[in-house]
Order: sequence, then structure tokens, then C-alpha cells
Amino acid sequence: MLKQLKNVRVEKVDYEDEATLRNALHGVSCMILFMEMDERKVEFGKNLVAAMKKEHINSCLMVSIRGAGDSRLRSHKAYREVEQEVEKNFSNYVILRKATVSQTFLFWSHSVEELGQLPMAVDQDTLSTYVDLIDVIAVIETIAIEHCRLHSRRPNSIVDSFGKYTNKIYTLTGPEQTHPGGVVEILNASSDNNVEFKKVSREELGQYFRSLSKHEDWEKVDAEQCKSLLKSHGGHRHHYAPSLPVIDLILDEYEWCSIDSTLSPDMREILGREGKTLRDFFLKEKEAFKPHRAYRATAKL
Repeated sequence: MLKQLKNVRVEKVDYEDEATLRNALHGVSCMILFMEMDERKVEFGKNLVAAMKKEHINSCLMVSIRGAGDSRLRSHKAYREVEQEVEKNFSNYVILRKATVSQTFLFWSHSVEELGQLPMAVDQDTLSTYVDLIDVIAVIETIAIEHCRLHSRRPNSIVDSFGKYTNKIYTLTGPEQTHPGGVVEILNASSDNNVEFKKVSREELGQYFRSLSKHEDWEKVDAEQCKSLLKSHGGHRHHYAPSLPVIDLILDEYEWCSIDSTLSPDMREILGREGKTLRDFFLKEKEAFKPHRAYRATAKL
């Protein structure tokens, strides 16, 4: 898909091969860093930062997760470790700590359609905050455009800047807090369902996610799912199946929700508007949660 876009260069890299990293980074002035969904994501992140330094890249925008600076959960500690590498090695950086993305609920579509249940490893009254993936992309675009605008004014300068966003850490949330009961109400109203919330343990929820699929070629699966998420409308979707690192991340994010679910004003500060609500997401994706659709695999709680 990306190869069809004008002015887009796609490079295949090996995170253990510095030469491939440097070749892909050559001529880049600003890096947007997403952590790999891999068990070795910290090592890969550090290798990428090291290659960026050798290619004299001065600016980095990193997409991280909420709680990375405070939580001792495994996923949060991993993100914080790479955040610290970014802070230490770049004179100009921005870190975006996103809340759980609304699109995560697509992993529950099978349970909703086939079992009429929304199993979650939190209490029914536990408040959570979500952010829509489209809003995260809009924030990245806004900050990256500011960098390009400033850089174009001084193309021969080695000093880059993100303008007013430089060297700041932002927390991205949607405009409202929601507990599981509220999620169920929104879901039922959006997709003509009669779904019930079910409290399960962290282990049971992990087992459900792992049972969704037995894919081995996760690189291909992830690519197809990302292409689907970037559509501007809902419509028919295949069921989504998370890889093991994604499962660990989701479980850690929900565990962190019971500690911190406060709303952040950062989205409005950057975009000049509130982010999309969970209701917006479920209305867009209502076809993915229609009840009783036949599904070729079996998932059990």
C-alpha cells in the first residue's frame, strides 16, 4: 500500500544489522519512532536510536504509552527505557504517551458477536480513558508539519526544532472517562446488541486473546490489520487477533487504568479540538460487532 504513495520510500531493515538501519535512515531529518510489537522491543529501540545518532538525526518524535513514567508493569518499564534513550540522545524530541486506543476493542468483536459478552479484567466501575487512533495520527501530523515548516526556513542549519512542542511529554486521551458498564451501553446502542459485561481475571482475558488465532506469520497479519484500521469508514471487517506482545501490552494498560485514568488537556492544546469519543468509534465500527456472525475459529473464555 505505501509503495503506491508518491514520495514514500519503503526500506526493509534488520534491527540487529546497523548497516540496514543506517541505510534506511540516511538523509532523514526527523524520526517518528514507534516501538516494535516484539519481545525484544527495548533492544530494537535502542539499536534504532544508536543508528539515528550515527546518521546525525537531531529530532525524534516518539509514540509511547500512558503510565510509562510511573508504572512498574513490564510494558510501561520497556517504553520508559526507550523514552530515556530518546531524551538522552536527541537535542529535540517530543514524547506522546497515548491512552489505550479505542481500536483495541476490535479484539473483542468475536466475543461480542458469538457470546454476547464483553470480558474485561477490571471491575465494572473502574474508569478508563481511550484515544482514537485517528486522533493520535492527527497529533503526529500536526507536530511533524511544524517541524517541516521550521526546517524549511533554514534548510542548511543543523539545528532542528519542533517549535513550541520541543522537549515536551504529552499525554493523549479522549474527552471522557468510561467504565465497562458505560462501554457496554455505548456498544449496545451503536450496534443493536444486547451485550453484557463479564468480569474475568487477567489470565482468563489473556487466554481469550491467545485463542483468537494461531497465526505464525504475524508480520503479514499486522500489515493487513493496519491497512484495515486506516480506512476512513467502518464496514465489513475480519476479526482481529493480537500477537503475544500486543496481548501483554493490553493487559498491562488495563491494569494501569485502575491506578490512573485522569483526562488530559493535551489533545485540545495540540489540535485545537477535543478528540473523538468511544461512541464515535463504535458507530464507525458497528458492523464489526453485529451479533451472530459466523466465524471460522473458536474462542473460549
